[in-house]
Amino acid sequence: MFKLNLILIVLIALATLINLSRAAVIPNYCEDRQVYLKCGPSCPARCRPYTHEECPAICIEGCFCKKRYVINARQQCVDRLTC
Repeated sequence: MFKLNLILIVLIALATLINLSRAAVIPNYCEDRQVYLKCGPSCPARCRPYTHEECPAICIEGCFCKKRYVINARQQCVDRLTC
Protein backbone atom coordinates (compact mmCIF):
# COMPACT_ATOMS: atom_id res chain seq x y z
CA MET A 1 0.00 0.00 0.00
CA PHE A 2 2.85 2.39 0.84
CA LYS A 3 4.41 1.75 -2.58
CA LEU A 4 1.16 2.67 -4.36
CA ASN A 5 0.85 5.89 -2.36
CA LEU A 6 4.43 6.81 -3.18
CA ILE A 7 3.87 6.18 -6.89
CA LEU A 8 0.70 8.27 -6.80
CA ILE A 9 2.52 11.16 -5.10
CA VAL A 10 5.33 11.03 -7.68
CA LEU A 11 2.82 11.04 -10.56
CA ILE A 12 0.97 14.02 -9.12
CA ALA A 13 4.26 15.88 -8.65
CA LEU A 14 5.26 15.18 -12.27
CA ALA A 15 1.89 16.35 -13.57
CA THR A 16 2.26 19.57 -11.56
CA LEU A 17 5.75 20.20 -12.95
CA ILE A 18 4.53 19.65 -16.51
CA ASN A 19 1.74 22.19 -16.02
CA LEU A 20 4.18 24.72 -14.54
CA SER A 21 6.58 24.28 -17.46
CA ARG A 22 3.76 24.97 -19.92
CA ALA A 23 3.05 28.22 -18.11
CA ALA A 24 6.71 29.28 -18.51
CA VAL A 25 6.00 30.83 -21.93
CA ILE A 26 4.21 34.03 -20.97
CA PRO A 27 3.13 36.71 -23.48
CA ASN A 28 4.96 39.44 -21.52
CA TYR A 29 8.31 37.84 -22.33
CA CYS A 30 8.04 38.25 -26.10
CA GLU A 31 10.30 40.86 -27.72
CA ASP A 32 8.95 44.18 -29.05
CA ARG A 33 8.44 42.94 -32.60
CA GLN A 34 6.88 39.68 -31.47
CA VAL A 35 3.46 38.53 -30.37
CA TYR A 36 2.52 35.53 -28.24
CA LEU A 37 0.35 32.91 -29.98
CA LYS A 38 -1.14 29.73 -28.57
CA CYS A 39 -1.35 28.36 -32.11
CA GLY A 40 1.44 29.82 -34.23
CA PRO A 41 2.89 28.53 -37.52
CA SER A 42 5.38 25.68 -37.49
CA CYS A 43 7.37 27.46 -40.24
CA PRO A 44 7.26 31.24 -39.70
CA ALA A 45 8.01 33.71 -42.53
CA ARG A 46 11.71 34.39 -43.12
CA CYS A 47 13.74 36.89 -45.15
CA ARG A 48 15.04 34.09 -47.32
CA PRO A 49 12.71 31.12 -47.29
CA TYR A 50 14.32 27.73 -46.98
CA THR A 51 13.46 25.68 -50.05
CA HIS A 52 13.96 22.30 -48.34
CA GLU A 53 12.01 23.08 -45.19
CA GLU A 54 8.94 20.92 -44.65
CA CYS A 55 6.17 22.61 -42.70
CA PRO A 56 3.80 20.28 -40.88
CA ALA A 57 0.30 21.64 -40.34
CA ILE A 58 0.56 21.84 -36.55
CA CYS A 59 0.23 24.60 -33.98
CA ILE A 60 3.26 25.83 -32.07
CA GLU A 61 2.85 27.87 -28.88
CA GLY A 62 5.24 30.75 -28.25
CA CYS A 63 6.52 34.11 -29.48
CA PHE A 64 6.30 34.89 -33.20
CA CYS A 65 7.07 37.91 -35.37
CA LYS A 66 4.25 40.43 -35.69
CA LYS A 67 2.42 40.75 -39.03
CA ARG A 68 4.80 42.95 -41.02
CA TYR A 69 7.95 41.34 -39.63
CA VAL A 70 9.91 38.24 -40.69
CA ILE A 71 12.87 36.32 -39.23
CA ASN A 72 16.31 37.27 -40.53
CA ALA A 73 19.54 35.23 -40.55
CA ARG A 74 20.23 36.26 -36.92
CA GLN A 75 16.85 34.86 -35.83
CA GLN A 76 15.51 38.38 -35.16
CA CYS A 77 12.20 39.86 -36.29
CA VAL A 78 12.86 42.57 -38.88
CA ASP A 79 10.61 44.58 -41.20
CA ARG A 80 10.05 42.52 -44.33
CA LEU A 81 11.02 45.54 -46.49
CA THR A 82 14.56 45.56 -45.01
CA CYS A 83 15.45 41.96 -45.90
